Amino acid sequence: MGQTFIRAEFAPDGYLPPHRHPRASEIIYVLEGTMEVGFVNSYPDYKYYSKVLNKGDAIMIPFGLGHTVRNVGTGKCARIQDLLTSPDSVFAAKPAINSTYLAGAFELYE
Repeated sequence: MGQTFIRAEFAPDGYLPPHRHPRASEIIYVLEGTMEVGFVNSYPDYKYYSKVLNKGDAIMIPFGLGHTVRNVGTGKCARIQDLLTSPDSVFAAKPAINSTYLAGAFELYE
């Protein structure tokens, strides 16, 4: 249905290396511990933003942006991750959805 939930635990100093989800935005909710979440915005800036999150905090990473997560606390940390994907059907619709609109909606720039 275009949505995936994942629970992940990180040992002290545990991390996910930089990665991205080309068609999925990600919501991270911290269940316990302390984690740093960072992402790089898109062209032309490529600026890195990071924030330390504690239990009960949440952040949303827009689709397509490179991001990373790491445990910066002294104990384990746990999070729930929710990936919200865009269905391929919007790109295969008949008649086609206006490509200029789709490019803007998905921030696809030349």
